[in-house]
Amino acid sequence: MRVRGNGFTLIELMVTIAVLAIIAMMAAPSFVNQIRQNQLNSAANEIVLLASQTRSEAILRKKEKTLSLATGIGGDESWTPLEHVVWATAPSLLKYNYFGYLVGANQCFVLKHVKNDALKAVIRFNTNGSVVYNKNQTTC
Repeated sequence: MRVRGNGFTLIELMVTIAVLAIIAMMAAPSFVNQIRQNQLNSAANEIVLLASQTRSEAILRKKEKTLSLATGIGGDESWTPLEHVVWATAPSLLKYNYFGYLVGANQCFVLKHVKNDALKAVIRFNTNGSVVYNKNQTTC
């Protein structure tokens, strides 16, 4: 009499691997899109942080401070532009006076991901010095 083992046959193992491969291929595009959205959110949050730091420095030092969004140079610090995003609208200089107010009118800029033009983030700089980042909005 022949006793059968408790293992899997080669056919069962190959079918299981094929099913898992199909499921993984269906999930991959959504992972790529999620990664790109996270890269865009990270870049926008970094810009908001840099603007807040520049505003705080203007208030602390009691003198006007300028932030260049094209190069990211503000105050005594500088950062290199992020490689995953580009400006959809041309950035300009932001000047904060010693009260922390933005010199000039409200300004609004749009960031977009370099590999997916549909992914956009809107950053609005208000005259009262506040910075609003809206990841659900696509236009100013």
